[in-house]
Amino acid sequence: MLSFLLSLADTPEDKQKVEALYYKYRTLMKYIAMKMLHNEDMAEDAVGDALVSLIENLDRIDEVDSVDTKSFIYIVIRNASLNRFNKSIRHKTENIEDFIEYQIDDTDAFEDVYLNDYFRCLTKLAPIYRDVMELKTYYDMSTKDIASVLHISENLVRKRIERARKLLRELAERGEIIV
Repeated sequence: MLSFLLSLADTPEDKQKVEALYYKYRTLMKYIAMKMLHNEDMAEDAVGDALVSLIENLDRIDEVDSVDTKSFIYIVIRNASLNRFNKSIRHKTENIEDFIEYQIDDTDAFEDVYLNDYFRCLTKLAPIYRDVMELKTYYDMSTKDIASVLHISENLVRKRIERARKLLRELAERGEIIV
């Protein structure tokens, strides 16, 4: 798999970065994918999808060994896993939103990612809303870029941002978060 991934990188520096990302994070990505999918083959596919997506967005990664990179990788692998899960249940009537909100508890895998108050507030949101808000505010990504990274439509990105902001306002009004 690594040789295929390296072939996607353009420059020798990019190839070095891809190799470093692969060796540093592949085990963590596999762990997250397995935790979500409970299926070895689907998890491997999700890791492959995530790595390709990371290569497509390599310019967003400054340092391989940083909290920012770890957070970005976490978002990408979680969404790659959700996409794999979604593909596997297309013929079923289960609702992916219910799966995301009630069955995935990912707070233990990346406790150190949300360092400041704003990102602690985001942890109160479901992952689908937290991801778009983090990519929008922390990584300063456009709606189009977020849609590309998460493999969803731009309209869905805008809707999730709108819903996330509404949920954050409601949480603030109830005193559950301080903004």
